[in-house]
Amino acid sequence: MAMNPMQRKTFNSFLLGLIIGLGCLAAAILIAYNKIKALQQDIDSLKALQTEAYVAGADIESGAEVEFSTFKQETVQTTIAKSEFVEKNDFEFLDSEGKVETRLDENGTKLKKKMVMKISVPKGTIITKDMLTEVGDEVRDDERLVEYTMLVLPSRLQTGDYVDIRFALPTGEDYIVLSKKQIKDCNATTVWLKMNEEEVMTLENAIVESYQINGSKLYCIMYTEPGLQTAATATYPVSDSVRNLIITNPNIVMEAKAALAQRYSTMEQNTQRTDHIEAALAQGSTSSVASGVSKEVSAIASARAEFIKNASKAKSSSSSSSSSSSSSSSSSKTSSK
Repeated sequence: MAMNPMQRKTFNSFLLGLIIGLGCLAAAILIAYNKIKALQQDIDSLKALQTEAYVAGADIESGAEVEFSTFKQETVQTTIAKSEFVEKNDFEFLDSEGKVETRLDENGTKLKKKMVMKISVPKGTIITKDMLTEVGDEVRDDERLVEYTMLVLPSRLQTGDYVDIRFALPTGEDYIVLSKKQIKDCNATTVWLKMNEEEVMTLENAIVESYQINGSKLYCIMYTEPGLQTAATATYPVSDSVRNLIITNPNIVMEAKAALAQRYSTMEQNTQRTDHIEAALAQGSTSSVASGVSKEVSAIASARAEFIKNASKAKSSSSSSSSSSSSSSSSSKTSSK
């Protein structure tokens, strides 16, 4: 049907308006779709962060003893790795393979692993492993990481091992200076230990006297099963001057001062100091004993150096093997493409 110019103009205007309207509608739909898609992605991202974790059932103060039942399981959103969450096994004794083991006291009663909070947390806080520590392992204000290079080390000593530090006189007496200290780090000739003020001064006293007594030896011996073995009792009697310095030192906690005073108040300890250590300090020892100790120290040092060397080679070989495997995998993927 033929249209006059006015009708054609009206029709064209209508058609143009329709096209523009449809374009605006399509744009609006596209924008809405993108927003919905982005919102869905955000929802999916939040869902991906949802996991089950144990949280504080109430406000908990730093230093408070806690049990696993103290926490409650909730669905939370977090970027913390699941491996860092506290779990029931953290309240159990574990063997060297990470399996739960039962430990008994001298009366045959099952021991319970006691844990305390390192920090204060409010109710609802996700509890991670590093927020807890076992009773007895709490950090004291006077603790420091101390480096020692004059101790005779076992040839196979490694980081994480537990040792007693002993002081042997050339006459055969052997004293435990410090017991069950964990090796925080080590190399062929040096160890790093976490020490409190009283322990530092006690060991320093033994170090000075070992330098003075020709043929003496200050050395470490390793625990075979540190998880099962209790700490040995320290038997080394510090000198009166050092003991008095420790007792008057304001950096040492009262518990350590009381323990020290009790340890060295017995007649047996006084006799050990007077009749043996002081006597050795005054008289020295024979050159043959000094020579023997020197040879022993050199032999252990050589064995340890060899152990460190072999461990480094093994680590290097493992790294090379891993890199080679990764490179081979990459090549394989490239070829398949």
